[in-house]
Amino acid sequence: MKLVFICFFLLFSTAPLALGRVVSYQEVNESLFASIEKIETCGEWRVNQKLGHFRLITLYYSGQNLLFVDIVALNKSQTQLKPVKGFTFKEINNDHSDIVIDNIECLPLATNKIQVKVKATNTNDQAFQFSLVIDGEKNTYQYNETSSNQDK
Repeated sequence: MKLVFICFFLLFSTAPLALGRVVSYQEVNESLFASIEKIETCGEWRVNQKLGHFRLITLYYSGQNLLFVDIVALNKSQTQLKPVKGFTFKEINNDHSDIVIDNIECLPLATNKIQVKVKATNTNDQAFQFSLVIDGEKNTYQYNETSSNQDK
C-alpha cells in the first residue's frame, strides 16, 4: 500500500522534481565541442595587464539549447586564444530544461561587464525572456527572468 501511495504521489505531485543535471562549461570544453552552434564575441575583459574578450557560446545538447559565456585572452606567446574563465548558468543549462533560444542580444556595459538578453521558448511553446549580467572581474553573474504566458 505504501508503494502505491508513493507511486501516485510521484506521478501526480505538482511540486517540481529535479530530474536533470546542470551541464557545466568544463563539459562543453572537454566533450561537447561538436555541439556548438554559434560563438559570438561581445565586450572586453581586462585584469592587470591581461587583455581579452567575452564570448557567447550556444550549443545543442539533449534536445535543447544551452548558453555559456567564456572569457578568452591570448596566451603568453601571443599565438592563440586560451580560455581564462567559463560561466555556466544553472537556471537554464539543466539537461532537462527543454528550452529553445530564439534570440540573443549582448550589450557591453563596461570593461569586464556584459549583459546578455535572451528570448526563449519552453516545451509548452511559452515564450519567456531572461537577462544575465556577467562581471568578469568578480567572476559572478546575475540572472533575471521575465515570464510570459503568450504562446509562440
